[in-house]
Amino acid sequence: MSIRNTLPAVIEDAPDLAIETARKVLGGAWAVDATRRDGSDRLYVRLRNAQDETVMAMIWPSQRKGGEAGADADPARMVVEVTQALASAGLPVPQLLGQRDDLRVLLLEDLGHTHLSDLFGDGVPVDRYAEALELLHRFQRTTFATNCPILTRSYDSGLWHWEFDHFREWGVEHRSGEPLPSRIAGHLDQVFRDLAERLASAPAVPVHRDYHCRNLMIDPLGRLRWIDYQDALTGHPFYDVASLLWDAYVEIDNDVRMMLFEEWLSAAAPDLKTAFADAEAEVALVAMHRMLKAAGRFVLFVQQKSLGEFAAHIPGLLTRVEALAATYRDRLPVFDQIVEPLRPYVPEWRT
Repeated sequence: MSIRNTLPAVIEDAPDLAIETARKVLGGAWAVDATRRDGSDRLYVRLRNAQDETVMAMIWPSQRKGGEAGADADPARMVVEVTQALASAGLPVPQLLGQRDDLRVLLLEDLGHTHLSDLFGDGVPVDRYAEALELLHRFQRTTFATNCPILTRSYDSGLWHWEFDHFREWGVEHRSGEPLPSRIAGHLDQVFRDLAERLASAPAVPVHRDYHCRNLMIDPLGRLRWIDYQDALTGHPFYDVASLLWDAYVEIDNDVRMMLFEEWLSAAAPDLKTAFADAEAEVALVAMHRMLKAAGRFVLFVQQKSLGEFAAHIPGLLTRVEALAATYRDRLPVFDQIVEPLRPYVPEWRT
């Protein structure tokens, strides 16, 4: 089957666009080496030339949609502007090599094939995780220009609530094929609104927003690099830490997880160390939110975008949420306010 026949109809012209843009921007002849999709509307095309040099082309449909929760910012422009901001701060993002005039195609440095998730053959790569966490310290302490897009967007209570409710809509109702009873839906909505207000009130720092093992790469020189950061904004200081340590794609032993978190917290800024009365419970709360959101997204990817490979990760996410509820119910009663009413409707939580 040809590459073109495997592409979504809205970007079936992607190979031609990628080759044309590379030829115009970089010169020479280029050919498609591989293509890859993720949960977004964009497509990645690896191009190779006669000298065996490669670049990655990031390609959007002709009609680009904004990000989650109704965001109306042009996602391609966000990649350009956030890449430039992070690169200027010395953070490990790929080099932006050029773009098509309408930004349908961006040409980026090819970081290779190895993701952090590929290093799990002999257990958790603790040194690499410590490195990834140290990069978050650098990121959170960076002073960006006031007009930087990272600083113009925030994890406000509306966005927190939208992400919680995304789990209700997709992770529960679309997954089961049935709406929740109005009494339970109303109860959850109030719980989610209260949690959203609480989480939005935390000190705000720069947040990658999708910091996990598949968005951390090891480049050909062995350096840890970032991808998929265009939705970066300001928000909860534990968001990226929770995303990394309670990852949707890999399982990390809890003793290792908490060791890494405690080491990261011990090296945090003094005001962050004292911002939460119970930092361990706070990161567990953020992790719960992150896993619920991911479960909802993955159901959407399977049902709406026909990306069936995400289905395998949903049960593990929801099982980990229940385990968190059991561990922290005395310190965080709100866990039971979510899990208990939903037990009949979430297969992983049925007793």
